[in-house]
Amino acid sequence: MKILSIFSRGCMNFLGLIIGLALSHWVIFNVYNYFCNDFSLFGIFKNFFMMGSPVCQFFNTIQYEISRQYVNIWLAAGAAVIAWTVAKIKS
Repeated sequence: MKILSIFSRGCMNFLGLIIGLALSHWVIFNVYNYFCNDFSLFGIFKNFFMMGSPVCQFFNTIQYEISRQYVNIWLAAGAAVIAWTVAKIKS
């Protein structure tokens, strides 16, 4: 019973982390689009100045790093499930 409790707590932590990262990425991506992108014809010219903006660079870097870590977390979770399955099969 204690193992099940530890397992469910780990799953809930994992799901909370995944949902938090996905939500953070979505928010930062939309903030980036709001402040740094202009989808009008004038936006083509405005983009020359906004690309180098420190604020836009910050938002873009943060959303990129969040998406990288999201992939790494899924890879680690997959490796953990494989290792756990192999350990259960061997025992």
